[in-house]
Amino acid sequence: MKYLLKTLTPVLIAGLVFQSCEKKNIQFATDLGETFTNIIETDTVAIEMSTFFTDSFPTNSVTEFAVGVYRDSVLGVISAKPFLQFSLPEIRELESGAVYDSVCLVLKLNKNYYGDTTVPFNVTVNELNALITHSYSNYLFNTSNTPEKPATLANRQIRIYPSKGDSINIGLSDSKGLEMFDKFQQQSAEVLTADAFLNYFKGISISGAGAGTSAVYSFSAAADSAYIRLHYHTTTPYHVSLYKDLKFNPAMYFNQILSDRNGTVFSGTSRHVSSIASGNAAVTQPAAGVLLKMTFPSLRNLLKLDPTLKLLRATLVLRVKPESMQGYYPLPKQLYLSATDATNTIGSFLSDSNL
Repeated sequence: MKYLLKTLTPVLIAGLVFQSCEKKNIQFATDLGETFTNIIETDTVAIEMSTFFTDSFPTNSVTEFAVGVYRDSVLGVISAKPFLQFSLPEIRELESGAVYDSVCLVLKLNKNYYGDTTVPFNVTVNELNALITHSYSNYLFNTSNTPEKPATLANRQIRIYPSKGDSINIGLSDSKGLEMFDKFQQQSAEVLTADAFLNYFKGISISGAGAGTSAVYSFSAAADSAYIRLHYHTTTPYHVSLYKDLKFNPAMYFNQILSDRNGTVFSGTSRHVSSIASGNAAVTQPAAGVLLKMTFPSLRNLLKLDPTLKLLRATLVLRVKPESMQGYYPLPKQLYLSATDATNTIGSFLSDSNL
């Protein structure tokens, strides 16, 4: 994902503008005259920065999936693995004399990526051995998992060109494709109802594998963005190529996103790492549950200087380490600020009315 990681320096400037309130109102852009009112600006408010790792976060309501593996020099190995279910086609019957050809998985990329896309992508597709079920209330998390069958449906090395909006077309096991085709051809009980089909074909997982994989790609969590296509043909009165699509079922899915920070400055069990302990740097990577935290321990002291002081405006400026962009990753278009409490529970967004 293009904005999966941005490393920020602790060089932050918070400009605080406040005034001493007496008598007349201030008329900005005019001479203050004898108003006894002073406008003071300071950039010496102390900021303490740290990197916070969330324990887990929901991924069954995301608008896009991430798939692949990226080896980051700061945060270690980050892997993304979606778990999907599929629905029966609207027309389940096959034409008379139909002959099986092949079966494939199609993923429509949305041009978002992170990593080196010039390296071939090693992808593995596994069939699930159990139904996807909610792990807590109505949620599934980045740490959730569903058992898989030992035999893979696909293990391929492919080239991906995400800037072109490529679709990934992955050939799946013919033994599974022929088995599925036969059930449609015979109108077996497994393909007569949605529940029966889900019990027969519980879904798939998609993962990046191998030492060569060095990128994470994303595709939309929409029904037409992921499907299994069953190719077949008829020969009477002449050859006609046909197919059936099993579309992604958005009713039940999740994206497993895991990090291995061994060998990095963030290795260990601590979920809250001060920038002092991480080389005077703090990191944000929301897609992997990594958040940059800032506290302002001396901010309230400004209001204690004089009882007539009034805070007018505070401006926070973030300066990014140039090497974190690696020459070809642009800055994200937006960053979101949220208030937190002492337990690092994320609260409401802080909005800027000027944006």
